[in-house]
Amino acid sequence: MADILQRWQQQFPLCFESQDNDLYGVSCGDGWYPIIESLLGGIENHLKAKYEAGFRPVVENGEFPFTIQCIKEKFGTLRFYVSGADDTVYRMIVGAETASSITCEACGAPGKFSRRGAWFRTMCTKCSTEHGYVLADEETSDVE
Repeated sequence: MADILQRWQQQFPLCFESQDNDLYGVSCGDGWYPIIESLLGGIENHLKAKYEAGFRPVVENGEFPFTIQCIKEKFGTLRFYVSGADDTVYRMIVGAETASSITCEACGAPGKFSRRGAWFRTMCTKCSTEHGYVLADEETSDVE
């Protein structure tokens, strides 16, 4: 995980401008990396456009207003925690989190909500079987 985070820090410097290795880390499967990279690219472009338009964050107490705090899986979908974001960034985050709900966390193929006991993940049929998860049943019960 450290390698991917270092790569993203180099590829998207404005996204990680406020980070002094205090990001809690990346805790999700490789299958979601393209979703995260797309999100980081969108945020990077948005921040760049804002900075070019004259907006520059004010550093208070050594902290920037925009900070990525945590990137992880929780309850089967991507969670991307930030502070100091505007509505545009939050809309991008919602889009990425929604995309993760139909993308296998392990391999990136189309996926469905899966469970193993009390643990939930979004996985494709192949990865679900390999990891001991059961795909959620899409059929509704016969309630009359």
